[in-house]
Amino acid sequence: PRTNNRSLNVYLYQRERVRPDVLFLGSSKTLRGIVPSIVEDELRAALGRPASVFNLAQLGTSAFGNSLVFRDVVASNGSPGVVVLELSPAALNAKHGNIPDALRYYCSSSDLVRSMPWISSPRRATSAAAGAFRGISNLTLYGHHRLFPHGMEIGLEGLLRRRGREFADPAGPDSRLSDVPRESKRKMLRRVRSRLRKRLVGAYRIGGPPEAGFREIRRLALDNGIPLVVFNPPVTAQYRRALSSEAARREFPAYITRAAAADGFTYLDLDRAPLQLSKDDFIDFGHVNDYGATKLSRHMAREVLAPLLRDLDPVP
Repeated sequence: PRTNNRSLNVYLYQRERVRPDVLFLGSSKTLRGIVPSIVEDELRAALGRPASVFNLAQLGTSAFGNSLVFRDVVASNGSPGVVVLELSPAALNAKHGNIPDALRYYCSSSDLVRSMPWISSPRRATSAAAGAFRGISNLTLYGHHRLFPHGMEIGLEGLLRRRGREFADPAGPDSRLSDVPRESKRKMLRRVRSRLRKRLVGAYRIGGPPEAGFREIRRLALDNGIPLVVFNPPVTAQYRRALSSEAARREFPAYITRAAAADGFTYLDLDRAPLQLSKDDFIDFGHVNDYGATKLSRHMAREVLAPLLRDLDPVP
């Protein structure tokens, strides 16, 4: 956890033995875009009962990293009521650039053995080696926390209040993309295009560890009777164009349609959903700010989760 702060959310979830009504998985788009407290308030009003919501999204991860988190928390805490998974075309790309982080932070030793066919570069090999020795570092970290628990407890208390939330005040002021000067936007967009094309889109192909991870999430959901909602998150038009390629536009819709028909999960493309998001609702080209997060969280609660949980509630 000391080297990957977002994994503290997973640590806290497991330590508290949480079994929420709704568990969110995804990348930074979900981490910034979903406010558990807002979703809980909306569900309480819609259902007439309290509802618990947790956000275990991890920065930059693909479906591969999310599958390992999901697998571990179901094994330790049992099944949540509903799982909501963020899944963009990039999250299924065999060339996803953050596979090394998943190997480093989330893989068990047996996972690393099964991942050998995917350890196809020096960077992935280095990350796999780090993952193999993570048990020793975690043991050392555990000893440190036992001797000096105060700092760790403060951090965990903060995470519990935020429930996986990266920033504290969902209704407060936040940076707006519409306020960024034009030249700064151009530089920002050039960086986005360079990073995404190099790490996520280049030679787009659905497969490898991300696609295997998505299949594992679907299998776990089916085996444990957990309703699964999959959504493509809202981004700006510039980000969508930067992330797009002919292969992605062709392969992803066909793949997700077949998968949803086969396994019965719900798929939502929120790029085109009537969220009424403008540039005022984004902090950069790919992430909503506090205003956008409030709109997205309310939409997910009212339009998606409330009807689903209402159907799952036992008849009085």
